[in-house]
Formats: sequence, C-alpha cells, structure tokens
Amino acid sequence: MKVEIKNLTPLIAMISAGKTSFLKVIHNIEFLQVSPGIGTKFVNIIRYNPEVGKNPKFYHLMLKKTLEGDYEFYKEEKSEVIGEANIKRKNIEINEKLKRENVPYEELFYMVEIGEKNIIEDDEYLKNYDLVDIPGLS
Repeated sequence: MKVEIKNLTPLIAMISAGKTSFLKVIHNIEFLQVSPGIGTKFVNIIRYNPEVGKNPKFYHLMLKKTLEGDYEFYKEEKSEVIGEANIKRKNIEINEKLKRENVPYEELFYMVEIGEKNIIEDDEYLKNYDLVDIPGLS
C-alpha cells in the first residue's frame, strides 16, 4: 500500500542531544528507544492518525524510485506491529540489528502512527505534518 508522505519536520541535532526524548514528551509516548550515543539508527516518521486510537502502529516503509527520479513510499504489510510494548521491542530489535549490519539507506525508513493527541493541540498541524526522528550527527 502506498503511503503519502506529508510535510516532514525532522529533528536534527548532534548525537545524544535529546531528539528522541523530546519526541517522547511531545507525543506522550514511551516506546521510542533512548540510549547514550547513537540510540536511533533508522529514520522514524511519526504520524498522527486519529483512526489508530489507543493502539499505535509501527511498520517498515519500502522506497521505490520513480522514472522521474523521485521516491515513493510503500507500507511493508508483513512488518506491522501494534501496541506500545510491541513497538518498543521492535525498535530495540531494529537498532540492535543496525549496529551489526550495514544496511542501504533505502531500507532505513519506518513509520509509527499514533492516534492520541499530544502537547500539540493544533489539529491542522497534526494532520498535515509528520515529525521525524533521525540518527544524530557526529
């Protein structure tokens, strides 16, 4: 299934600057992995989707290059996990795997959909912008 990418707002900072911790506070979520050094080893697009309700979804995004040279994102259906505890385990698993393996950048994109409002109360912003957790700069 094709995933339309909205306006992306990446958090860009040095390693261990608190990007992931900031996102946890903004979205009132606990399942993102925080650790010293490079904790997040992949690009995690965080999308507000009120249809998800209290059961957040997390899945891998596959990239396909178009004839025009752009990229389209597709949800890898078999990769979907639902629920905070399952997402937390999957985040840890992915980060551990990426510490051991060299993975092409096209395979580093994931999306988490959360259904509950957060510290941002502006519905239009939440519906039109996705926040992005990326690995820190060294």
